Amino acid sequence: EVDRNNMLGLPGSRSAKNEVVYQVAKLPEPVTRMQNFVTELFENVHHLLSHFCTNIGNEFYHQPNLATDLGQSVFANLPGLPDFRLRAMNRTFFKSFINKCP
Repeated sequence: EVDRNNMLGLPGSRSAKNEVVYQVAKLPEPVTRMQNFVTELFENVHHLLSHFCTNIGNEFYHQPNLATDLGQSVFANLPGLPDFRLRAMNRTFFKSFINKCP
């Protein structure tokens, strides 16, 4: 494998000066990792709610305080969301929520 890396000139191969060049894999910064986690959580919650609307149907819509709970959680900060997040919510949750409403 070292010979193959030398032929291709990839990092980790020996250079002409016989120095080993190591490329350190950069781990994402903690802030980036947290942003990715929150973004994925946001999207997964909307996919989960969409599946509830589609698969559970009437039982989901007849939950006590459904409107209040959704208003306090999902619809709480709509004016503060960027457009690309609203589009994702429209595609995943709102579309199923409205289409499957009894």
